[in-house]
Amino acid sequence: DGVPWAFVHIGDTQITLTSREAIGIDLARYKGYDHLALSTDDFDATMARVKQCGADIFFGPKGDKGSRMVFVSGPDNIKIELIEKK
Repeated sequence: DGVPWAFVHIGDTQITLTSREAIGIDLARYKGYDHLALSTDDFDATMARVKQCGADIFFGPKGDKGSRMVFVSGPDNIKIELIEKK
C-alpha cells in the first residue's frame, strides 16, 4: 500500500520499522509508536509465562499453530505483539 518498511537484524532478532501518514481516523493509530512485535519459537511456553506474570492480554491469541499471535498491554500503554516464529 505504498508504506515503506525497513527490517533491521541484530543477531537472530528482527526489528521492523514502518512509516505511515495518517489519512483518516482509522489510520491515525499508526502515527507515532504503535506497537512492538516480538517473535517466539515456543509460543505455548511464552503464553504460559505471560499469564503467570498477570499481563493484560487484550487481543488473541489468534491464528493456527505455527502462525499464532497475541497482543499484550505493556508499560506506558505500549502494545506488545507476540508472534509465533515459523
